[in-house]
Amino acid sequence: MLCYKNGALAREQVRDKYANSSWDKFNELVESTSACNNGHLGFYFPLPEIIPPNVLGNFFFSAASINTKDNPPTPLDTIPSESHPRAILESQFMSIKSRLAQMLPPHAPPLQRLVVTGGSSANQSIRQIAADIFGMKVYVSTTKEAAAIGGALLAKWARWKTVNDGSFEDMTGGIVPGMTCVAEPRSEVVKTYDQFLETYDACEKQVIAKGRGLLE
Repeated sequence: MLCYKNGALAREQVRDKYANSSWDKFNELVESTSACNNGHLGFYFPLPEIIPPNVLGNFFFSAASINTKDNPPTPLDTIPSESHPRAILESQFMSIKSRLAQMLPPHAPPLQRLVVTGGSSANQSIRQIAADIFGMKVYVSTTKEAAAIGGALLAKWARWKTVNDGSFEDMTGGIVPGMTCVAEPRSEVVKTYDQFLETYDACEKQVIAKGRGLLE
């Protein structure tokens, strides 16, 4: 499990400051920029964060290349105002993506779907960026009892596996009860984000070093 403190709070602050407190304007700015935000990265921690631990403040970078050895990201005082909405979404999702491989068992099959909940799950711009960064179809629940349905399906699969061979998808026929697919990954954009992950990690290392210095 990954637990973050600066999720919706940080997104709302970016919306209020750079998008006139409007989600419609926020989404418009997201859609006006391309994947990887023209090399502009932003990290937003209005409260001391849990992941990465004990960082506080906002941090910005410019990355001219995905080759971080020869061209390390450059710290900036800020980035263009129109870049902030995409920057916060990309940094929040890339933080999760960079940790997924560490969480999964060796030789684990690739994850197949992403289920999003909460208020932000209704935002199509957020859904699409999530699909592209994680390279998975994004689903929302058609019921308020998504956790209960998920638990019941896992219990059913455990029983099903005692008498059958195959995957969870084999049991369900590829259909997830109570779920609706709301975004699909775009293959070229997924590749772009996969290549950009190293750049994100290099920036995060600088953020951790700077953030801890500010708290000490």
